[in-house]
Amino acid sequence: MPIEPYVWMKLAGNFPPGLVTNVPDSLLKEDFTPDAANMNINADGYMQSGTIPSGTARTVQQYTIGANVYDYHYERLWRFSGSQVIFNAPIYTAVYLPQGTGTLDLNESSGSILAMLPIGETGLIFLRSGGSNIITQANDKRAYFFTQDYAQEVSISTATHAVELDGLVYYVNTSGLFSVDIQGNVKELSQAVYGSITPAALTADYLRKQIIIGTALVYDVQKEKFFKYATGSFYYYSRQLRSSDNSTITVNKIGFEYDKSSTTAGEIQFKTQTETRGWSKTFKCSVLDREEMKEHAEIDIDPAIGLTWQLYITQLPSNIKLKNIWVRVKGFTPESRES
Repeated sequence: MPIEPYVWMKLAGNFPPGLVTNVPDSLLKEDFTPDAANMNINADGYMQSGTIPSGTARTVQQYTIGANVYDYHYERLWRFSGSQVIFNAPIYTAVYLPQGTGTLDLNESSGSILAMLPIGETGLIFLRSGGSNIITQANDKRAYFFTQDYAQEVSISTATHAVELDGLVYYVNTSGLFSVDIQGNVKELSQAVYGSITPAALTADYLRKQIIIGTALVYDVQKEKFFKYATGSFYYYSRQLRSSDNSTITVNKIGFEYDKSSTTAGEIQFKTQTETRGWSKTFKCSVLDREEMKEHAEIDIDPAIGLTWQLYITQLPSNIKLKNIWVRVKGFTPESRES
């Protein structure tokens, strides 16, 4: 009995797919995308169209004494002026009563302090354009504060370019998105989208553990994935299929596994591309309106032989949530791609 030359393989899954722009499309795993926008990243296990999550700035208790506004951390008032940190005696919130000198001079840089945020469980970080300082014993009632060495790599250009979440401080600059802990350990988070981040105000979804970068990108801390938002509608590009031995591949059918949030019918619209020959006509895969229908839709496409193949979804109705995308392919196996 002849062996069927076409086999089904999973093209994409483990959704939502994270954005990766600094790796060739053919080397991506099934849960990443070289380009996609306007996704509901809170639909765990699914790819669904959506909008950027709402973020908020960190809420800080403040008090005003005279003309000066203080932040209240660790039962003490704090503020900064230029490169100097000014602190009050513990508990006092209605009058300025310095403890000792009541000041800390951070003179490693000529730049002024731009932002102050709590870090860890006992610290404060003071950020500026040339670098930052961390006070690791800011909760000491005797004002026996310990100031770490100046960290030049922790730099921001604007006060809003940093936010605190779960004891870590996240900050963005022209080099990317980073986190820093109370020990001063810095971690670059944006390797996957290196060169694609424009510094912007950071806010956070404190419940879902997401860092929102302006209106363009979101970093999901728990998933360790980036997601892109842009004007216009949802779109998604799959990874590229390419055999490592340069053998040709052919795809003749696509299957979509899905769930629906309503019984309304819809169409998944997409295009395909073989090598760099240009995108195909738009294919329309119908999803019926009856709940009892099998949650899987297949559609035949025009097979074309080439070294590479890629999928581009141009329309995904908001009530359709994709679980996996399958392709019926000849001349390619997952093992030929992995290395």
